[in-house]
Amino acid sequence: MSASSRQFKPPWWATALTILLCGLFVSLSLWQLSRADERRELLEQFEAGERDPVVVRRGTDLADLSRYSPVELHGRFLPEREFLLDGQTRDGRPGYHVWTPFEPEDGGPLVVVDRGWIPAEAAPADPPDAGLRTLGGRTDRLPRPGFRIDPPAPEGDWPRTIYYPRASLLEDQLDAAVHDGRVLMDPDMAPGFKRDWQPVSLPPERHLGYAFQWAALAVALLVIYIVVNLRRTSSEEDRDED
Repeated sequence: MSASSRQFKPPWWATALTILLCGLFVSLSLWQLSRADERRELLEQFEAGERDPVVVRRGTDLADLSRYSPVELHGRFLPEREFLLDGQTRDGRPGYHVWTPFEPEDGGPLVVVDRGWIPAEAAPADPPDAGLRTLGGRTDRLPRPGFRIDPPAPEGDWPRTIYYPRASLLEDQLDAAVHDGRVLMDPDMAPGFKRDWQPVSLPPERHLGYAFQWAALAVALLVIYIVVNLRRTSSEEDRDED
């Protein structure tokens, strides 16, 4: 009767590759978990802003507010110097977000007001009038790309196309102090474009699903590594009888 056993003798390169890939998959899983936490926090901030009272503010006071706080500003648009934020898709269509500088009546830096999304073929957008008005919206930071490359400063006629600018670039373009952030114009306020503000593009549950998938890949790879490299061997006595 033959006796058999199993030996685990994987080649070094298989061990190294498995460690590398498992580490990568685990890192991606942890990254997705952190993204889920970030998205959950943003949703909580957005919902908290819906419960906050509207605050009448000067431009200088916006920096004191938390993200998505509802605000009311008195002043006028500067329609002759609008920006078109490039790289904004909606329902698979390329387009822009229209940013119009707003000058508070009681002083302070200019405030960039996001008036919503327009399709690329509709640009340039119709500018608002420059009359005195009351503006309602929510505070937000300037949007940030996943990977930032600062393009050359736009030149030429207005409106000027920009791509995820820093506040310093806006100040250079407008030749004035600019609040480091923006105001998301209320959806029911004119004049504007498509505005259904959402704090996140993907819900936290989607990121949790991605995290589970990466973790499952790490476990599957580890199981395959063990099974493939666990080999059956015969005892020395059986080999002599053969």
